[in-house]
Amino acid sequence: MNLSIESHAGFDFVKIGFAERCDKGIVAKFDGKEINWSAAINILDKDFLISEQSVYIVKVEKEIKYIGVYSDTFKSRWLKAGRYFWHSENLDNKINELITNGKNVTFWLSIDPYMKAANTAPMNISLALEYELINLLRPEWNTTHKGDNLSKKRLKVKDVVNKLSAKECA
Repeated sequence: MNLSIESHAGFDFVKIGFAERCDKGIVAKFDGKEINWSAAINILDKDFLISEQSVYIVKVEKEIKYIGVYSDTFKSRWLKAGRYFWHSENLDNKINELITNGKNVTFWLSIDPYMKAANTAPMNISLALEYELINLLRPEWNTTHKGDNLSKKRLKVKDVVNKLSAKECA
């Protein structure tokens, strides 16, 4: 198998599969309604389904459209029945329409989402990496973490604790 690997913000990502339409499909319930769903993921190797916490990228053709993170396995976040996916109404409807119109939709995972600080074990930083990539790349389908300088609006917990401790001492 030829692996496709590309780098974003200094982290490598591997293509793990692509979206496709399946004739058989499944019937899924959403908001109390039954819908026929025929969008599936063709996974390049089944072991990607049980890979640990990581950042994922959804690309249409060569353009990054969505960045997310999962905390358990890729399978638990994306697949609902066999290889049929049900991520969110927003993404699913867009992907389903795109593959119906012959567009190439691919899925990518960060290969090594770890950092190591001095004298510590490597730490999985998938959530921080997701946030930084969304801020940096500003994917069209992401609705949070982009363009609003959230870091300037948020306080560090330690600063709040220090402020409250100073008031107690006064």
